[in-house]
Amino acid sequence: MTYIIPNQGDSYIMSAAFQVGSGTFLSLNLFKSSPATAAMTATAVSADYTVLTGGGYVEKLIHRSAWSVPYLSAGSAEVSASGDGGSSPGFKFSFSAAPNESAYGYMISHTAANKLIVAETFASNYYLQNAGDTITILPKIRAT
Repeated sequence: MTYIIPNQGDSYIMSAAFQVGSGTFLSLNLFKSSPATAAMTATAVSADYTVLTGGGYVEKLIHRSAWSVPYLSAGSAEVSASGDGGSSPGFKFSFSAAPNESAYGYMISHTAANKLIVAETFASNYYLQNAGDTITILPKIRAT
């Protein structure tokens, strides 16, 4: 028996996941807990991650219009989010006070549906210790 998701299917699935209903936003958050190995598996849920709170932290909302049309290439589809309108691409988290917390990665969730869409850890954690510290995230999601 043969199983395939053709490019057209990849495109449709990625569009449905990231270009959610009109007026709907996905939430982008930094997490401060080093995820347990179990949290980085297919059974992960939003509750497995602890969101940053210090230093004037504010989650970023990603509107459906920020996501690109899926890019298709040999057996995979990819979408990316352009950012929150600053002069450079990506979503910039800025801290107005010293958070004194580490960011281990980010997660994108659909909070209204209480669904974790994706989570990614950074190559190494970022310790945020000063007012004015920033982290910029340019989400790029690939399905293969």
